[in-house]
Amino acid sequence: MKTAKILAILVLALGLTAQVAKADFTFGEPVNLGPTINTSSGDAQSCFSSDGLELYISSDRPGGYGDWDIWVARRPTIEDDWGTPENLGPPVNAGQHEACACISCDGLSLFFHSDRPGGLGETDLWLTMRATTNDEWGEPVNLGPPVNTSGQEHAPRLSTDGLELYFSSYNRPGGYGAADIWVTKRATVNDPWGPPINLGSVVNSSADENFPIISADGLSLYFSEDYLGPYRPGGFGDIDMWVATRASVNALLLLRTTWRVWRDLG
Repeated sequence: MKTAKILAILVLALGLTAQVAKADFTFGEPVNLGPTINTSSGDAQSCFSSDGLELYISSDRPGGYGDWDIWVARRPTIEDDWGTPENLGPPVNAGQHEACACISCDGLSLFFHSDRPGGLGETDLWLTMRATTNDEWGEPVNLGPPVNTSGQEHAPRLSTDGLELYFSSYNRPGGYGAADIWVTKRATVNDPWGPPINLGSVVNSSADENFPIISADGLSLYFSEDYLGPYRPGGFGDIDMWVATRASVNALLLLRTTWRVWRDLG
């Protein structure tokens, strides 16, 4: 009887963690942001400030400092059009590849990846901060180990509470394919980041999982492949968008707890 109950709990836990690529909503037709934001150059990997008044983009448009730079477009209210993007300039853009910016909810921390000098690998995750939203961004700091390795870490995305940082990594030990999605966690925003955890075989595969975006409620994880592939089976083209969902932010914790109970009962 005790074993049957544990099996039932385990089935429930697996159900909570295995909801993949089944969105229960439908978005409207995409609309191009137009020539103020988009150019004939590359414009990609955007993120919003929590108030919706700043749009950070990666671009290799003219007027930058390196290969790709981070730019920001602003608007007075969410009803207004976006203004012309401005280059963040030094010290954020350093003449190398700076891209995939992700801003914290308080608007004071900006994560991005870069191959600038001082890193541990091909591209690392970096953090720049500012005292207030009216101040300039400060000197970027490398997140260091255990987050960064001698490999390639990129495309960081911060959870709403600032306690989880999702990112992609190529050929990192413990992965499933060319690029996998990982998450590093911290107890409070003042604590250091812990050892990154691979999201496992439900999200990651032998293909290329890349560019994660976590929803505000933490229940939906969007990602895509990279243009180099390999591509995930079941898509519509070379690069597709995917979504993985979970019933609660504690779904994985429930699964781990269930395994612990199973072990203790023998």
